[in-house]
This record gives sequence, structure tokens and C-alpha cells, in this order.
Amino acid sequence: MDNDVIYYNAKDDLMNSDRNESRPRIKPDFQFNQAFRRRVDFNHTAVHIPTDIYEGSTIVLNELNWTSALDHVFKKNKDKDPTLMWQVFGSATGLARYYPASPWVDLTKTANRIDLYDVRRRPWYIQGAASPKDMLILVDVSGSVSGLTLKLIRTSVSEMLETLSDDDYVNVVSVSIATITHFPCDVQQCFVSDVALYSQAKSQVPTS
Repeated sequence: MDNDVIYYNAKDDLMNSDRNESRPRIKPDFQFNQAFRRRVDFNHTAVHIPTDIYEGSTIVLNELNWTSALDHVFKKNKDKDPTLMWQVFGSATGLARYYPASPWVDLTKTANRIDLYDVRRRPWYIQGAASPKDMLILVDVSGSVSGLTLKLIRTSVSEMLETLSDDDYVNVVSVSIATITHFPCDVQQCFVSDVALYSQAKSQVPTS
């Protein structure tokens, strides 16, 4: 399977001809394009694989194989609409194939940059892969909750808020023995600005 899969890895160092000689690669002919403001090749797609995903795994190789058909689809879309810019496909394993092909980073400017990109964490992928959620978060701030436990609660709430998108509805309610306080609204649609406000409200929860 490995020898049958030939593609362009967008993170390959094209300036180093010794790299990946054992694995056949597509070598795009990049030309600077004013519309994209970078070097691109309209004859090929590029593949991005997250740093923590093994490029040679069977799952990734299978996805590289069947997603190669997207080259034709992307080119056809571009022919129908010349104003179309980036076209991107993201898989559940984190593989992203995009058109036109272009180097992922400019190695002359960011030679030591660590690549943390994962298509599965992009808002457009999350919105397309997940159904809208109605979420009500109850935070126990009673006297019995303090120290490390409360810190873990605060961290958990923060992490949950970061998973929300514009299609989700959310409210955060803090509960104690005597009172119940909450963000001044009903469960409402979670726009980015709302998440910032919820995070601010969360920060007012006692830390001990």
C-alpha cells in the first residue's frame, strides 16, 4: 500500500532533495499567485497530516489513497468558478487535503516553528461534524468545594466552553447552599462574544 500512495506532503522541505527519497513524492511546480498571495500549484492538491499522527499508518495511507480522487473534484470546481479560493477536505483522523497545493509554511521565515495545526479543531470542521448542542453547566461553589476540586471544576468548565460553536446554546449556573447565581440570560445561542463573557463570569467563581 505504501508504495502505491504518491502525494505531496505540504510540510516537506522542497529545498532539501535528500529528504523522503525512500518515499515517492509529487513535486509541485509552484508559481507565485497574486490572488492567493503565495506560491501555489493548480495541478495538484497538498496533504497536511498533524504532527502527532504517524504518516505511514494503515488508516492514513488508506485515506491518502481514496482522497486522491478529490484532485479532480477540486479542479472541476475551480473551472466552474474561477473566483473560488481554498478548497479543503478534513478527515476524522486529522488528515487534510487542500487545493491548490501550496507549502504549509515558509521554511525561510519559520524554520524552527512547531506545527500544531489539526483540521479537527477548526471551527468549520467542528460545525460540520457535530450537531447543535443545548448545554447547561451547573457549577457547585458550596463550602464543601474548595482547593484542587474547585480548580478542576473551573478548568473543566473552561474546556467545555472552548468546544462550543456558533450553533450551540449554553448557560453557566453556579450553585451554593444559600443562593443560585447565573449569567444574566436564558440558555442562548453561543456566539464567540458570548463565550468570552461566559469565561469572564466563570473567572468570578471563588477559587477557594
